[in-house]
Amino acid sequence: MAVVTMLSIHSCTDGNAMSEKEKKEISEDVIKTLHDYFDDISKSGLTAELKYLDNSPEFFWVPPGYGGPINYDSVVNILNRTAPTFKAVNNSFVALKVFPLTERYATYTATIQSHVSDTMGMNSNYSLLETGVMIKRPGGWKLLNGQTSILER
Repeated sequence: MAVVTMLSIHSCTDGNAMSEKEKKEISEDVIKTLHDYFDDISKSGLTAELKYLDNSPEFFWVPPGYGGPINYDSVVNILNRTAPTFKAVNNSFVALKVFPLTERYATYTATIQSHVSDTMGMNSNYSLLETGVMIKRPGGWKLLNGQTSILER
């Protein structure tokens, strides 16, 4: 939360405010990245998520059911351990809003419908709420931090 607050203060006081065109381009780029992220997970499984996560000390995520954030290495371990137990993971955005803060940072909030099939034949559907901060790196937009909560099963 402190990162978002600092970025918001910085973006409000920056003398080089972004134009509406720049904000629109950033929003479209982040939206494309998030859709690509879901498409890659659907095609290649949960470990496809790793290329969209920012591998830096600033990274953290609060997954559903967790009382606090976990770091990048913990996410990697969880994904590598659990990915083989899933046959299919299909996520789609019900709603997605992106809020550019600077040329390098944007926040987003989304509601997501998730359909999961495991290797034991169990199928689950979830409605999720997700908020996050994206950072622009040389290779493209990455998830810097955020959280996902289950709305309904």
